[in-house]
Amino acid sequence: MQAPSGAERAAGVCAGRQPAVRASPGFGWPDVGVLGAAVLWGLNYTSVKVALDDFPPLVFGSLRFLIATSLLFGLLAFVEQGVKVTPADKGRLLLMGALSIGINQVLFLDGLRRTSASIGAIMFACASAFTIMLAVYLLGERAGPRLWAGVVLASGGIAVIVGQATAGGEQVLIGDVEVFFSALAVGLSSLLAKGVLQRYSALRVTAWSSLWGLCCLLPFGAIALPTVQWSHVRAHSWDALAFTAVGASVVTLILWYGGIAHVGVVRATAYGYLQPILGVAFAAVLLGDQLTARQLAGGAVALVGTWLASTSTLSRTARLAAAQTARGPAPAQTNARHRSSPTRKGSN
Repeated sequence: MQAPSGAERAAGVCAGRQPAVRASPGFGWPDVGVLGAAVLWGLNYTSVKVALDDFPPLVFGSLRFLIATSLLFGLLAFVEQGVKVTPADKGRLLLMGALSIGINQVLFLDGLRRTSASIGAIMFACASAFTIMLAVYLLGERAGPRLWAGVVLASGGIAVIVGQATAGGEQVLIGDVEVFFSALAVGLSSLLAKGVLQRYSALRVTAWSSLWGLCCLLPFGAIALPTVQWSHVRAHSWDALAFTAVGASVVTLILWYGGIAHVGVVRATAYGYLQPILGVAFAAVLLGDQLTARQLAGGAVALVGTWLASTSTLSRTARLAAAQTARGPAPAQTNARHRSSPTRKGSN
């Protein structure tokens, strides 16, 4: 990020004090930051897949968000000089955390254990088209021909992938379905975030939803904890845990929001949709994942449909919720107008 003005604006984004700036017309360091976030999110599928070789899914998820939540609250206290939210908003944040982390991680981690990292990246991204359909009903979005065409194409592409999954056995099919619905949980959480993000910064909402999501995960992680053979956990699995908890959960927050203030929502969202392509590429290079011609064709059709749906006439909230679905849990989305946080320096 550019200093000092770039750093100050990045802090303003995290703190909910984003100035009204127009998207930069040229490619610059903010674009590099947003692209960097897309790269980290794309690599995360491979990282999680590696870690699940040694960690039970819910132990891994609990450790990931224990680390990430601690870092997010530390960053929140440093940037905003306070961490509190009102009791009235804790219920909404609890629901968001239960959806975007609790339900999401239970389904996503078990699903990725059963299916490939490549298919997981595609299924997660394509669920964003259906998140937009949720926006039609929940936010009153207008469903035009482009949106319907995108949903139809995305549905057809997913049907091809799922049809191919049946040839791989019941476990693979269950995994594909679990990853898809885990993404819908993230999308629904993002749509519910609109109200609280008018009162708090994205960083504060992310930290609190992560905390409540962690509370949902911990009981399940504690049950599975005795099954971990700690002496058998290899170094690369610890590295994968550290990358997922820090790189894909916290660093991406800084890169994404530091860049989005400069590049604008449309360009940032377009960069975000590189994530499934990068996810497939990383899985192929690092894990040796191989997709059949049918899976590649289905994935391509589904991603084209997702792109059509996400580029239809949408509000800023719905567009960002769709992008969030494609990426996964945390960070939360910015609000439609990005009002200043009511919490002033000195509060806790």
